Amino acid sequence: MNFNKNVFVFLIIFVIFIPLQASADWVTNNSMKSGIIYGMANPDYFGGNMHGTTFYDEDTLIVFFGASWPAGKDRPAIVWEWSGSTWTENTEFINGLSNVHHLKPEIFIMDETLYMIAGTGWTGAPNGWKWSGSQWNTYNTIVNGLTDPMSEVFWDGDTLKMISSTISNCKGWYWNGNTWVEDASIVNGIITTLPHECSGYAVYQIGNTLHLLQEDWTYSRFNGYTWDGSEWVVNNSVSSGMTYPGVYMSIEVFVLDNTYHAISGSYAGKVFTWTDGEYIAPFST
Repeated sequence: MNFNKNVFVFLIIFVIFIPLQASADWVTNNSMKSGIIYGMANPDYFGGNMHGTTFYDEDTLIVFFGASWPAGKDRPAIVWEWSGSTWTENTEFINGLSNVHHLKPEIFIMDETLYMIAGTGWTGAPNGWKWSGSQWNTYNTIVNGLTDPMSEVFWDGDTLKMISSTISNCKGWYWNGNTWVEDASIVNGIITTLPHECSGYAVYQIGNTLHLLQEDWTYSRFNGYTWDGSEWVVNNSVSSGMTYPGVYMSIEVFVLDNTYHAISGSYAGKVFTWTDGEYIAPFST
């Protein structure tokens, strides 16, 4: 059989130079930091160890930062809303809150209602609130059974679950409709052998798979995991590309315009965008 040599060479070159699909990574997205004032940038926003939680108010994305405030600077929280191009401060969502240190607040939707769980320190029982539509009202029913001040709430199918933490331990819980029930299997596989491993978590869903980001203060990084149905399996690709901007960097993942983003706080926060992955289902909205 006669074969044109030029065609053969072309086919070889074509095969060699077919672009490979880029691997998925988190990339720093400075444009999505626009408008947010972090920590020491302004004395009126001088909150250390800023911990964020995100939710939607109708179609508006909200990020709610709790923080530990220095003497004389106590405030309930700092809240920002996304305009489509920048963050602007939203003071509505601090209505009803007292000036306490809301470390690692967690706001989530259940039965079309916003709830908040937040501690007032690194240890001790958390407090609970319910959004009335115009202000936060104390609602400690939503913290029934809990023992730790910091939490990450997520849906696993139809079950509302939680990872709660202090600085040096974490526990798993599920909501039975009336109280949180401790369930150690929910945290199976999470690394807890080093101090400060439990300061910040983010759980989110891509397709049918739950992913988890864990702050690792000891090594100044975020650890990544995927849920295999019975335990969290270390998966470095989940945190690929993330850089660690400082101490006690809680991390929060949210969906905007069918794309996953992550935001961290403290004195110099960062926003990351996931370069691959199709939006399937939100983790808390």
